[in-house]
Amino acid sequence: MKVIEIKKKGKKYQITFDNEISCLWHEDVIIKYQIFKPKIAISEDKFQIIVDDNNYYLALEQALQYLSAIHSTKQVETYLRKKYNDIIVGKVINYLKTTNYLNEREYARAYLMYCYHKDKGPNFVKENLITEGISSSIIEDVLIYYTEEMERNACEKAFLKQLATYKKESLKSLQQKMTIFLTNRGFNRKMIAFSLANNQRLLDNIIDEEKLIEKAYDKCYRQYAKKYSGRELNDRITRSLYSKGFSLDKIKNTIESREEK
Repeated sequence: MKVIEIKKKGKKYQITFDNEISCLWHEDVIIKYQIFKPKIAISEDKFQIIVDDNNYYLALEQALQYLSAIHSTKQVETYLRKKYNDIIVGKVINYLKTTNYLNEREYARAYLMYCYHKDKGPNFVKENLITEGISSSIIEDVLIYYTEEMERNACEKAFLKQLATYKKESLKSLQQKMTIFLTNRGFNRKMIAFSLANNQRLLDNIIDEEKLIEKAYDKCYRQYAKKYSGRELNDRITRSLYSKGFSLDKIKNTIESREEK
C-alpha cells in the first residue's frame, strides 16, 4: 500500500492510501517513520506496527493533559482569591502545604516532564516556573533532571515538527527562523546549532533552492517590471531576493539565466 496524500490537521496528519484507507496519525508517528511525502510504500505488517504506535502516542498525549492539572501555590491562590479574602486563602494554602496536597518541588518536577514531552527546552521551564513563583533553589534543583540528552531529543522533535512550516523558505531563511523558533521554545544555542547541523542532509533534500529562487524571481519580476527596467529592475529584484535569504551568487546566476532566455 502506498501513501497518496498527507494533510495536516492541527497537530495530527490525515494519511490517505491508494487502497482508500485513511488514518489520522499523531505527528510523532510521522516523524518516527519519516512519512513526509506521498508515494511512500508501507507493508501491511508495518502498517499495523504504525497503528499501534499511533495509539500509544494518542494515549500518552491524553495522560499528559491529565497530569498537567497539577497546580502551583500561586495558581491556587489566584483561583481562590476570585471568591475569598486573603485570610481564608492563607489558611487554605497552609493546610494544603501541611498535608502535602501542595508541593512546590513535586509541581516543578511534574511541570518539567510535561514541558519535555511537549518539546519545550529547559529555559522555557525555568522562565515559567519563575513566573509561577517557584523559588530559585527549587528551580535549580529540578532543572538537574532535564539532562543534555533530554534536551537534544526534545530539540530534535521540535525541529522536525516545525520543518514543514518552513519548507518554502530559502535554506538561510529557514535556519534563521528555526533558530528563533527553537530559542523561543527554551533551547540553548549550542543545542540549536547541533540540531541544525545534524539535519543538514535532510534540509538539502527537502529545500529545492533552485526552484524556490526561480519562483521568487518570477514574482519579483511581475511586481517590478511594470515600473522599472534594466539595471534598476535587477537591483530591486536582487534586494528583494537577498532579503528572503538567497545568496548573491545564486541571485546573479538566476538573473543572468533569465536574461539569456
